[in-house]
Amino acid sequence: MSLSFQPANEELPPGVSLPIPPPEGFNPLKASNDDLVKHGLPPRPVMSESPDEFVWWEKICSSAGSFVTPAFEPQPAAKVDKKTGDHVSHNWSGAVISASKNHHFTDVWASWTVSRPHPDNWAWQERYWESGRFAAGTWVGMDGHKEHGKGSSDILQAGIGHRCIVSTHQDTEYSIHPWWEWYPEHAWTITGFQIATGDLVSVTIRANSPTSASIIFNNFSACTYTSFNVTAPKNVQLEGSCAEWIVEAHRRSAAGELTMSYLGATFFFDCGAIEKDSSDATGTSGGQSVYRNLRGATFLEIQQGGQVLSTASKSLSNDTVLGVVAERRVHKHEVPYAPECRGKK
Repeated sequence: MSLSFQPANEELPPGVSLPIPPPEGFNPLKASNDDLVKHGLPPRPVMSESPDEFVWWEKICSSAGSFVTPAFEPQPAAKVDKKTGDHVSHNWSGAVISASKNHHFTDVWASWTVSRPHPDNWAWQERYWESGRFAAGTWVGMDGHKEHGKGSSDILQAGIGHRCIVSTHQDTEYSIHPWWEWYPEHAWTITGFQIATGDLVSVTIRANSPTSASIIFNNFSACTYTSFNVTAPKNVQLEGSCAEWIVEAHRRSAAGELTMSYLGATFFFDCGAIEKDSSDATGTSGGQSVYRNLRGATFLEIQQGGQVLSTASKSLSNDTVLGVVAERRVHKHEVPYAPECRGKK
């Protein structure tokens, strides 16, 4: 079923449209699929056919609460290296699962608690932080991971941005904001939908076709949700070759103005995805649905300058929970990071 969104105004990003806000007293758990779609929520899965997907649907619909109309601000284009290896990346840590043979992903979701960003450890001097800008992202997405030369470099992703700025006088500014991106187009910050440190949030991405998708944010702590429909950039189609749950680093610019925020430990809960049989599919929405979780995932860690910044921890993860831990502990003028200090995985 395709989502039927209504355009809100002429100031939306290209290809974005918004749902009709639900009326007072709207109960998603009792609503028809047509009404769910109209108000920006996913249609009800058939419980007997996809029980795990139904559990997720019930969780986000029972906690949807008030709808918040989103607004958008473009983020500056950044030259970010999206290439990853089997286990090592310049800027991704987390987990990636590949689609089964003759299948493609159409849905991905997770929930997590929003971490407060801190300056990276290298910036700490004996009595103060060095001034600078620090940024990280926590998100779910589809495509963008290449393995053995296969996969798409395009990616559809949505999540939370974590930024902090330390000034010369040691004043620190923190910024927590939801965002989305259909790479290679630039990312968009979502304004109006409030997210704070410590909030329990979720993100659901549903592909309606190879060139359109719906994105749903829930803030369980505030009992609010927002959603919108997006269209792929020109000449881009979603392959659905992989799904991912990621803590992302921002590499330092040539001027050294941006590096990764320190987030401590991030736990993604309820990690799930839906893949569909491509052999009998008529578009992305066709084919038989198959639920997938983290079983068989490739775990990634971020390495920059010979140091591990952030790594997915198998000991802190299971089939539906992913633990990603910030690893860097050395300061700017200390000895290089020794991998053997981390112990065996």
